[in-house]
Amino acid sequence: MAATGLALVAEIDKELHDLCQPMMALSGVLELGQVMGDEASLRSAVDRGVVECRRMFESVARMRQRMAELSAAAKLSR
Repeated sequence: MAATGLALVAEIDKELHDLCQPMMALSGVLELGQVMGDEASLRSAVDRGVVECRRMFESVARMRQRMAELSAAAKLSR
């Protein structure tokens, strides 16, 4: 694998690590809403959960882009 490919793998590895933060935040806000149980807490948990889901989708989109770059680089090196 070329140096460029190794750099992309390192970026993807970092992105996967960074994906854990919004996942933990999502888990926390949902659990808090569940424990509190009142309508306002549940609504807040859902609102904050949607924000964290968007962060996860953005992270996955960046990983997909990097994977596409890695795939294109691999095809060029053949």
